[in-house]
Formats: sequence, structure tokens, C-alpha cells
Amino acid sequence: MKRDNQEVIYERIIREPMDYICTDRFEEGFDGDFHWTSGVNSFQVDVTDVTEHAGTEFEIGYFSCCWIGVLNYVRPRRWVMQTRVDLTPRPDNGRINTSPMTSSLPLLRIQQGCEFILEIPYYDKDGDIVQCRWAKYDVETNHYECKPPNCGKPHQMFTITNRSCMIRIDTELADVGWYAVSVMMEDFLNLKDPKPLSSVPFHFLVRVDDGDRKCNDVITASPERTCLQVTPGKPFTYKAIAKTMSPGIPIVNFASVSPQRMEKSNVTLEANGTYSVEYSWVPPPELSGKVETLCYSAFDAERFSGNEVCVELAVGGVHPYLQSAFSVPGLEGKPLSLFDDVWELVYDQKIFVNADATHLAIIREVPSGNIVLNVTTTHVNRDMEDNILILTFWVPPITLLNENKLYEIEVLPDIVKGVAQCMLPSVGASWLFNTCVPPIPDSHNSIPSSFPDSVLTVLDFNWNITFYQPVNLLPNTSLLAQVLDTDQRVLYNITTEDVILSSALNDTNVISFWTPDWLHLDESTEYVFRVPAGIVVSNSQCNLLSVENLWRFNTSSKFSGGRRPLHELRDPLVSVLCFPTFFEVFVAKSQFAPDMDPAMVTLDEAFCYGVDHNDTHYRLGSTYGQCGTTSVMNGDDTRVSMLNVVKIPSGAYPSYTNRFDPIPHPNYEVHVNCSLSSRRVSFVEINTNVSTVVFHSDAVGNFNFSLKMFPNEEYVSRYRVKDFPIVMEEDQRLYFEARAFSPRRYGPYLQSCVAAPTSLPHDEFQYTFIENGCPLTNTVQFHESPYSTRTRFSIPAEELLNRGLNNYVFVHCDIRLCDRRRNECGARCPTDSNEIPNEISSVLKRSVQSLAVSDEFMDTDGPIIIRRRDQQKNGNDSSPLPWLQLTLTCVTAVLCVICVLMIILVMRLKSSLQTSHRAKERMIAPFAISVPSIIPLPETTRK
Repeated sequence: MKRDNQEVIYERIIREPMDYICTDRFEEGFDGDFHWTSGVNSFQVDVTDVTEHAGTEFEIGYFSCCWIGVLNYVRPRRWVMQTRVDLTPRPDNGRINTSPMTSSLPLLRIQQGCEFILEIPYYDKDGDIVQCRWAKYDVETNHYECKPPNCGKPHQMFTITNRSCMIRIDTELADVGWYAVSVMMEDFLNLKDPKPLSSVPFHFLVRVDDGDRKCNDVITASPERTCLQVTPGKPFTYKAIAKTMSPGIPIVNFASVSPQRMEKSNVTLEANGTYSVEYSWVPPPELSGKVETLCYSAFDAERFSGNEVCVELAVGGVHPYLQSAFSVPGLEGKPLSLFDDVWELVYDQKIFVNADATHLAIIREVPSGNIVLNVTTTHVNRDMEDNILILTFWVPPITLLNENKLYEIEVLPDIVKGVAQCMLPSVGASWLFNTCVPPIPDSHNSIPSSFPDSVLTVLDFNWNITFYQPVNLLPNTSLLAQVLDTDQRVLYNITTEDVILSSALNDTNVISFWTPDWLHLDESTEYVFRVPAGIVVSNSQCNLLSVENLWRFNTSSKFSGGRRPLHELRDPLVSVLCFPTFFEVFVAKSQFAPDMDPAMVTLDEAFCYGVDHNDTHYRLGSTYGQCGTTSVMNGDDTRVSMLNVVKIPSGAYPSYTNRFDPIPHPNYEVHVNCSLSSRRVSFVEINTNVSTVVFHSDAVGNFNFSLKMFPNEEYVSRYRVKDFPIVMEEDQRLYFEARAFSPRRYGPYLQSCVAAPTSLPHDEFQYTFIENGCPLTNTVQFHESPYSTRTRFSIPAEELLNRGLNNYVFVHCDIRLCDRRRNECGARCPTDSNEIPNEISSVLKRSVQSLAVSDEFMDTDGPIIIRRRDQQKNGNDSSPLPWLQLTLTCVTAVLCVICVLMIILVMRLKSSLQTSHRAKERMIAPFAISVPSIIPLPETTRK
């Protein structure tokens, strides 16, 4: 791939003709429709000229003409087989990527009106995630994987399920005839990667024919094991079995795609009514360490195909091998920090732990060879992630190994097994490594100091951070230190932009600086001083980054009046809510002129301005990365800060009506700092002296929590943003899933979950139903989840109605990250339902006027509307009666009027009769009025 003025141009290498060695032949029928062959071949291409001009990315392919007379492609029906190659070493193992391979059958025949599921088999040596999509043509780059217009989805009867390699074929939507299908198979390191490592084409044909048989009545039996280890040079025999649900139509052949030189027997009718063929093969020694694939499908006498079955044949076995260059401890040039209590053994394929292996590795001194440590399951906890065996020491290695020493590690064989390649045991390995101690802040000799007798006076301006060894300050260091209160809540961030460094930056163990003017400490108060990890690097051959350290210190009261006189400040009355992907700022209206335009309050970029939120506040906000929001990552990647500025011009205040320029004063430039921490969640705080907002979220990585709502307990398809607001009935349950996007050793922990009538998690009328991981009502149910990084629960809609929540309901959950290795994810909840209180004694109440929000809350993608049973779909508490109810009311009123008129008429007739017959003999004049009634018929008279 060549880049010319940032434009991507694809270089192509075309080889023609594409000769192949025939491995399989299929001939059924007399019209030639089902006569085909398949084969394999390999050839070498010198890409020196291409890589010199185009770099390490290019395409190699072949195109020709033509497809047979298929119904879904227009003439001339040319076909293209284009493979994208990238010779750049992979970031995970440093080797060139190996593309996925498939050996699927090239032809299927399906009866019209039937549904068929095709799972395209594949093998990826690197254990990558493999996905499939339709071939496409890019007009802008002239990049083609097919010949337009024959691109994209080949026909409406074909559907790829969630970019997997499973294709659903619904022939109810197709006419009788041939159809061509062009698929691209791609491998990814992980699901978040937008760009694949490689792209490989796969083409096949589908024949749809009419018939009146039962659908899919040819069944190819699946073996117990789909991966078999075969020995090079020794005969190997495999029996394929199939059966038919139509006894009068026998199975006559097995179509297959097999390794070179594999032979197939004739079809045999077994005693139990099944059919079989035998495949025989002698694997050549040159295939040792490789995986071949055998795919086959049975065909009956009417040439309808059964399901496809594939078996992987690991020649000689493919064992997991260690990659010492990427492991911890690594090679000799990659020192091991003795503070690393987590070691990682990296293999060349995905693995799982061998539960029977208790002895894992041996550590020896060099050159003496003395064994200093036998690493067993009593020393470490084992965990795995893809191709990495993670060993977490119960006792830090600094107590077991010495500093500045050379050691040898011998990793024993068979401690793990491969996942995809027949689950073969791992191979042992050994290498040398050396140890070092990273720079550690010296709390006793720093200012402020942790030494009990060393009290910091509030007039001490010159501070320093002292290390135990010479260090160099990293040039990109931003956050230098933090001052916290005793509850570990951040009061001040001290950055390199805020201070004046008063000592050399390199070749010293002391970093001295003058504190900024706005840093104010109270007298006779205890504080916490935190030095983050990664601000300096050791000035030695180890070249290790510093570790975090924090300590407590006290201020002296010998000086009166505080450290520095404070400015006369106008509190801007601003509060902030920080979320995983955006933040919102709320500004109180009470401080401004009544007719103030909210657009005067802006973020760092003026086109991001405020709007009316409610009667008391204006609102403005932005997603991270917009409106001038910048990000700063600290040295050890434990915290990322999202920074912006809320600018309030003087003209917004009544006393400054003639000035409109932003005041260069920290009170009127409120600095927003949404800081996402890797391990702790503390608070959101506004400090008007510093004009800084500090927010910590519980995360490993960036923005890695979600709370989604599902229709039912199947948890298959979640509600999307466009589905909100969701209307729920009173007798339904609300199903939620809290997810942590993190390594599998971590999981989500529900610190609390609340339902509120607004999108603010600390609304005054919120209802808390989960606290400290436990339900506060016996109506809450937790559901089993197959994923360790997801927690599922539900609550009845009626429960929220009983708490006065009906129109708009927002569900918010404070999700923490818990470490499963340390058993942090389990909550000790009451097991007896009587122990769960029916009423919540007290809940945390907050509003936008608050200066602190206790935690980060994740909420669903929109509001929920809960209706009572007697409430119609378009009803509303504050609206007029629904049309149906209004109609019934009117009909009832009309019937009542008719009844009254009839009664009056009867009374008048009766009075007239009595008058006309007064002289005659008295008699009773019977008279009756029939009023319609709805009376259920007896069971014997119902029809």
C-alpha cells in the first residue's frame, strides 16, 4: 500500500494462470452441473520491488472470467480473488501475521423453501478473532474485492450473523437456479480494532432446486472431536458418517475438500442404516507443526447436500511455545522490577491452564546455578488471558530475589495447553533475566515529610520530592504530585505547568519546586501527599519508571493568618457531572442578571455555549474530544484527565454590565478536570480557590462501564438508544446488565443502583434498591451470566410505581471494578428475605447545587415509562380522558337520558289510564319496559 499525499493506493501483484494440484473430484449426474474439482498449491512471490515503493502493506490476487450462469450477478460476471497482506510485525508477538485459512466446500444444493445454516470453517494459527463480510468495492481508493456491480450482499436470501462466519440461507426468498457468493474472511487482534490484520477471499456456489421433500433430511454426523493429532509418516484413517431421513433416497457420495494425497473410499451402507466413507492419509514429514483441514458433506441420489462437517488435523501436534521477549520476566536486556508481583508468561497461541500442573517454574542464580525459588501454586495465583499465563505472587518478589542480580528462569512443560490446536501441552523454555529496583519516593526526606517530627509550616513555599536513587524527570511529565485530604479525596493537582522547578532535572535524587500561589493549606491540619507513578526514570542501566507513593503530613500552627492571603473571590456556583464519555456543567442562575443570555457562558471553544436547563440552572457540556476538551495521561497510564474551561464573562454579572471580555481570574474561568483513575472512585469536587474539578472513576483503561436494558431474561437483544423511552407495563420486570470492559480478572461490582425521575443520579426523589452489592428489597433478582465481566439483575416495574416513579424513570448504577483474584467481587448479602428491609431508611440526596457528587453513575440509554394496568397506551395523568374512555362515558350518559325519558312516559300513560277508567271496576294494567342486559348463557346453551 503506497501513501501519496495521504491518499491510499493499493499495489497489486497478479499471477496468471493460477495452477493447482487436484485433491478432490466430485461427479454426480449426467448434465455436468455437479462435476467439479478442487485443489491446492503454493508459490513464492518476490515483493522486494513492491515493499520499496508501497511499504509492508500490499495486495496479491487473481481475477478472471467468468462465473457460470448465476441469477444474482450481471454479465460479464467476472470474479476477483484479492488477498490483503501486511508484513508489519504483529504488536503482540513481533512476528509476521498468518492469515486465516478455510477449506469449505465450493458447492451446495438446497431445496427451495428450506433454510440452511452454513458455518464457514476456518483455522487461524495466531488464534486471532476471525470475522466474515461480503466482498466490496471502494470507489474512492479504487480498491476492489469484486467486479462492480456484482458486489456487496449477493442476494436477499443470504445473511451473515453479526459479522461471524455463519451464513443463514433462506431459499424461500430465491428462485430456482445458481447463485454465486463472494465472502471476505478477516482476522483481528481484538474486537475493537477497526482495521483487520489481513483479508482473505472465499467464493462458493449455491444451487436452489424445487422439490417436495422434507427440508434438510440429509444429515452429516459430527464427530466427538473436531481436532485430531496425526503422526507424520504413519497411516491415518478417518470414517465419515451420514444418514438420510428419506429411506427411499440413498446417500450416494460424499463431497470433500481434503489435504493433498488423501484418498476416499466408496460409500458403504452400514448395518444401522447409516452411510459411511473412509478417508486414508499418510501425512508427509514436511507438514510437521502444521494443521490441515478435512471438510465433507453427504449427497443423496437426488443430489441434495447435507450439512458440512470439518475436522482439523494437527500434524505432529502444534504445541504452545513461550515467547520470552514478551514475557515478564523478560530477557536480560529487559530488567525485572522487584516491585512487579504479577508475572506474565506469553505463548504463541491461545491457552488454558492445566489444572494438574502444580510446579510451574524454577529460578536459579547465575553463574552458581543454585535454586533460589521453586515457583509452585502455593506461591502464586494462576490466571489466563488469551495467550498469556498470569502469575500473581502472594509475597512480592522483592522478598525472594536480590537487587541487581542475574537469574535464570526455567518454565516447566505442560503447565498450560493450547485451545484451538487439539489442546496439546506447552513446551518448556528457559532464559536469563536481571533484577532492579525502580525509583521510590523517600517520604521522610521529602517536603512535605512523613516524619512525625517534621511538620510543614503553612508558609513553606519550597517543596521537594526526594528519591532513594538518582533519577531523571521525564520530559512529558504533567502531573507532578497531588494533595489529598485524609479521606483520599483530591484537593489540588500540582502539575509541571503550575510550579517553578528550582533544581536540576537530571542526575539528581531531588526534584525541588516552588508551589503555586493558589495552593492554600489550613493550619493544624492533616493532609495526604501523593506522588504518582512514572514521573521519573532511574538514572541507571535498569531504566525503570518510578513507582507511586503517598504519605500523610501535618501543618504547623506557629504562624497565624494562614499560608497566603486569599483573593476576594466570587463563587461562580458551578457544579459538574462527569460520565464515561461526556461531562455536563450546571451554572446557577441566581448569580446573574435576570435577562442574561445563557450563550454568554461558554466552554473553551466559544461555539459550545450554555442553554436553559430549568428554573434555577443553565446547562452546558460536551463529549470528550469536542469543544476544546483535551486529554492528559500520566506516566504509568493509571489516570487520564479530560480538561476544559468554563468561561463566565463579566457581563453576565449585574455589577459588570458594561464589560464582556472573560475576566482573567480563576473564579470566572472554572477549570474542569474529569480525571478517570484506574483503581479508586472518590468524588467530584469544585474548589473555588483553585477553580478545579477533580473526578475519579473506577476503571482499567478508558471509559469501560456500561448499563444496558433488555426486554426479557434471555438477555439476547438489548434496547438501543433509538428505542427510548421504553414503555413498560406494571406487571413486567425490568432487566438490566452492568458490564465492565476490562481484562477478565476484573468484574463489575454494583456499589449502588437507584431509580430517579430525572437523568441526575442524585435526584431528590431517587429510590435506592441496591446498596453495597446487595438488594434492599426482596423483589430484586440477580440472574446468572455466562460472562465474568457482566452482572445481570432485574426489578419489577410495580416496585418503582409503589415508590411514586411512573412517568419518566431513569435507572443509575454506581459500578466499581473488583478484582476476582482478591475475591473482591462477592457481596455478603442477607440470605433470609426477612432481613431485607421493606423501606429504605435513608438515601443519599443531591441536586445540581451540590459541590460534591459521591460517585460515578452509569445509566441506561434513555428514560423508562411505566404504565398501570388500567392506563391506556396514549393516556397521561395530566391529559384529558383517553378517547375510548370518553366514548364509553358518552354512551352511558345517553342511555341514562333515554331511561329517564322512558320512565316519565310510563308515568304519564299510567296516570291517563287511571283517569279514563276511574268509574269502572278497578283493574291492574300490566306494563313493562325491557332494558337491554348482557347476561352470560349457560354452558349448555352456548354455541
